[in-house]
Amino acid sequence: MGKLDGKTALVTGGSRGLGAGIALAFANEGANVAVNYVKRKDKADEVVAAIRAMGRRAIAVEADCTRENDVERMVDAVLGEFGEIRILMNNAGILTQMRFIDMPLAAWEEMMDSHLRSHFLVTKACLPSMLKLSPMNGERRAAKIITMSSGIGQKGGAGGATIVHYVTAKAGIIGFTKALAGELAPLITVNAISPGTHPTDILGDLTEEWKREKEKQFLLGFGTVEDVALTAAFIASPDSDYYTGQVLMPNGGDVLNG
Repeated sequence: MGKLDGKTALVTGGSRGLGAGIALAFANEGANVAVNYVKRKDKADEVVAAIRAMGRRAIAVEADCTRENDVERMVDAVLGEFGEIRILMNNAGILTQMRFIDMPLAAWEEMMDSHLRSHFLVTKACLPSMLKLSPMNGERRAAKIITMSSGIGQKGGAGGATIVHYVTAKAGIIGFTKALAGELAPLITVNAISPGTHPTDILGDLTEEWKREKEKQFLLGFGTVEDVALTAAFIASPDSDYYTGQVLMPNGGDVLNG
């Protein structure tokens, strides 16, 4: 038996990179999974097929998580298919690079929307049904909300140069997590993952020079998608029932150097 048997998870940005790895890790522990995507339906369908091959139920749901109507439609579709959402993985987000002095307001606002607005909209849409849930099988918690921050959101410094908007958004997610945890205790926990740099396609627009300098900061080198996915699976499971408002950091020692 898996630690998430009988539960349904919604993973935003679940078609690629960390999101896809997390969706698969949830399924490996027994969860049914709704895989959100905004553009790459082909990639979302690949993740869904892999989950179904494990014997779990899965659907792909298109939605731009910065648009309220899209989010409401997505949550309705997931509830219509599975009846409930016990695990919400807020993972959707973007990463762009530019000097702050050159940054147009539109780029700043796009980054805040991609991370903070999406976390707000998706969490708020899921909460009414989550608040009606009771713990399963004698567990202590009814539902789990997981947010995706970043190690750079805690340390800033030289590593944050040319991605000030991204660092700011990720730091905001930590504040969101800690405050919401206080509001939703004790039946719903809210925890953040604060990973290091993991080679996925989100890094595609960053310079090779930035990546080389960043890698020097990791005591254990760049991490893998699995490092983050296993952390998410732990937070989603009953093993983490006494964690809330916490920031778990699978970042290979990066935060020790800043």
